[in-house]
Amino acid sequence: MYTELLEYKENGTLLYITYVVQKVGRKSVWAKIIQVSDSGGNILLYDVDKKSVEQIKINQIDEIELH
Repeated sequence: MYTELLEYKENGTLLYITYVVQKVGRKSVWAKIIQVSDSGGNILLYDVDKKSVEQIKINQIDEIELH
């Protein structure tokens, strides 16, 4: 999954990402990947709708759809 995330980042691919937030549940966003951390497994996402940046961990990702 790590190499796929790097490829999406390099191409600037718009993604529909569904991930799990502890004590909140599932969350879905239209986002582009800004940065993928190789050491901690963190990802910085740019939420296109909210125009904000969110940090999640790779293991929180439930599903990624390409658009």
